[in-house]
Amino acid sequence: MARRSSLRIEGINRLIAQIERVSGNVVNEELMDEIGFFLSTSILQRNIKGEDVEGRPFEPYSPKYKLFRMKHNHPANVVNLFFSGSMASALTHTAFRDRVEVYFMPTYGRTPSGKSSNVTNAQKAFFLNEKREFFAVSEEEQIVILRMVQEHLTGLLEG
Repeated sequence: MARRSSLRIEGINRLIAQIERVSGNVVNEELMDEIGFFLSTSILQRNIKGEDVEGRPFEPYSPKYKLFRMKHNHPANVVNLFFSGSMASALTHTAFRDRVEVYFMPTYGRTPSGKSSNVTNAQKAFFLNEKREFFAVSEEEQIVILRMVQEHLTGLLEG
């Protein structure tokens, strides 16, 4: 049975408080869905580039893991936390009227031999985030989200 593991995005509560102050409770599920999609996409794009939340290159793979990746015909020079794609495809979001949750579904990936892993994608993401902070919201992303909220509010006022 799959368990749901959670990751905490640092700084999101402060951002939500700012949004609530600006919006006066005019946020809605559609806006939260748009923000969730933006955050999920941003996290994946950073990961593909091999950068943490601050835009720094990820710490290199350990020599042992680098050999493991090469043995399984995976690139070992660019650290992007992508092996089978199961963790990336498990990243999703759920929108509510007043918030959005971005998380990794507690699904199981596959080992290189094709067997089901005994670690959920959420657990894997939590472990990887400890060493290479990718599951977070950058200052630049917070600015983009505030602009999204402003555009939403402008649309409501003009609408």
